[in-house]
Amino acid sequence: MFVCWQALPAIYPSAGSSVGGLETSAWLLAKSLANLKDYSDQVAFVFRSNRVIKDRSLDNVELVPDYDPREWIRRDVSGAISSIRKKQFTGLSLSLSWQVPYLALTWPWRRRAVTADKPDARLSRLHPDFWIAFGSSFESAAVMTTAAASESVGILMIQSNADLDQRYLTHPDDRNAYGEMGADCVRALRKANLVICQTQLQHELLRSRFEIEGVVLPNAIELEPWIEAGKQAKKSLRPSKTKQVLWIGRYDRFHKRPMLCLEIARECPTIEFKMIINRSDPSVQDEIQRNKPANVSIVDYVPFDQMMQTMSEADIFLSTGDSQFEGFPNVLLQAAATGLAIVSLEDFDGFLVKSKAGTDCCGDIYAAASTIREYATGARVVDSDAVRGYLVSTYSHTAIARSFRTLLESTQRSLKQR
Repeated sequence: MFVCWQALPAIYPSAGSSVGGLETSAWLLAKSLANLKDYSDQVAFVFRSNRVIKDRSLDNVELVPDYDPREWIRRDVSGAISSIRKKQFTGLSLSLSWQVPYLALTWPWRRRAVTADKPDARLSRLHPDFWIAFGSSFESAAVMTTAAASESVGILMIQSNADLDQRYLTHPDDRNAYGEMGADCVRALRKANLVICQTQLQHELLRSRFEIEGVVLPNAIELEPWIEAGKQAKKSLRPSKTKQVLWIGRYDRFHKRPMLCLEIARECPTIEFKMIINRSDPSVQDEIQRNKPANVSIVDYVPFDQMMQTMSEADIFLSTGDSQFEGFPNVLLQAAATGLAIVSLEDFDGFLVKSKAGTDCCGDIYAAASTIREYATGARVVDSDAVRGYLVSTYSHTAIARSFRTLLESTQRSLKQR
């Protein structure tokens, strides 16, 4: 039983909201596992939905949507309050005038809040052999507590280096940048029967900081559609086409760091930059809209099922993510499979060195700008066929699903022998 509460737009791209690497990874892993012969019709997926879902299953995965209209209203109000606290409030929404009284009146009938130390009531009717959650958070901790209470196997999938922040131990009552309390994140890690890391670095952090012995399982990608999109784009390439750099992330100052993309773009005035930016911090959004140079265009949202086409139209992918908060960005696999040259301020898990899919500029924005110009003029090139061969041998979703199945079964056997 996979639990990824925010995965609706990964399952249904028409949902019209942003989707990140965590959600796409969770849904792809579930589909890939369900498509293995002996796991067909054995995989279920829990997610939060703001609509009634009529489908019982999709891609051999049983869908278990959690639909509660009051919960979505509560989240809207909570988001507005959070913006006020962070001094990001941009004006009073008329919807708040009825949402706040409505929540007050319906309080006796609303579900109680989920807490990390008790089984999640939303999951109480379900009795799987395995509970699989993503990232260290209070909701993941509740899933692991649910697994322990039902004597099921709890699996936690690490999604970023921030999931393993040492401050969770030294400052357990503090909240991280996403509002998660340190003690809850530690509970998620320690209640899990198995913690699966994306990278060797995460594996080492898990062991040295939390004294937990996890395992490493690389991210998976369904390579074929991305490879085909890249090849088709290359066939229709116009010689006169202006080179385009693609950047994907969110409005923030600490994780994806879109401001650095603007600085790099200013050093490459003859090259087009397209930024796909999910809404997050309104103050950053305003600042970027005011200060973006003429060669930068901004798109607020691209549905996941249109992302292949968008990526195939670019030539270079730029990553400005901070490894302190990133895990292994799946978007690097997508860009490499599509045939884009990758220019990054950091090399996540040594991917660029091992795959030869691009260049690590070691945090130097001027080196990044120079490297982009070299790729744009052809002075520097990437062997896309060789890169794709490496991706197939290392990140194929079917191979990763088989390895994941082995981990599930071996963990279950180990627990039964205790």
